[in-house]
Amino acid sequence: MPECSHSAHEASPWWSVDLLDVHRVTTVNITSRVDCCPDQMNGAEIHIGNSLENNGTINSRCGVIYHNLGGETHTFQCNETEGRYITVVIPGPNKFLILFLIRGRNVTVVIKRLCWSDALFYCRDHYWDLLSVRSEDEQREVEDLLGGSRVPPPSTPHLWLGLRRSLMADRWYWMTGDHMDFSHWERWAAPKQHSSPCGALASGGGFFWRDR
Repeated sequence: MPECSHSAHEASPWWSVDLLDVHRVTTVNITSRVDCCPDQMNGAEIHIGNSLENNGTINSRCGVIYHNLGGETHTFQCNETEGRYITVVIPGPNKFLILFLIRGRNVTVVIKRLCWSDALFYCRDHYWDLLSVRSEDEQREVEDLLGGSRVPPPSTPHLWLGLRRSLMADRWYWMTGDHMDFSHWERWAAPKQHSSPCGALASGGGFFWRDR
């Protein structure tokens, strides 16, 4: 479900999310309201770190919003900054902070051979969840990660996604609860009705999705 949060007019209003553990944050996506106040986010800073001092605003700064978001989602590259807290603050007197939606993102490649259900529980126990890829931008981020040198080469031809086919309705959905509005199936290999129920991502080549 979309989320909206706003503050009163005050000095340096802030908003923070607790990730419950230290994570390497790759990107932060922020969406502002489309129906009101498109310039309210100008000057907002994004901070990531482990300190709650000054409401987390002394942590490393990931980015600054310099323009009107106008209801669009903007992605800030955080270069795998480590931290437990993501904080958004607008410095200055008599400010008003409105956030429609914020998402922090970190991708970790687990070098273990696990079946889909074991991988799901492993990721939920040790990280957050199996990977969801909800847009072309997120697909490109994963491709850049797997095609670069920041992670060891995967030991399997496919990596599990948090993608599952409903056995009753014969539709695909993300385990986070998001609808599958974007897909990257290889054209000739798009799953047909009654296909395998688990989704995976090729660890090389075109990084296409496959049912497994």
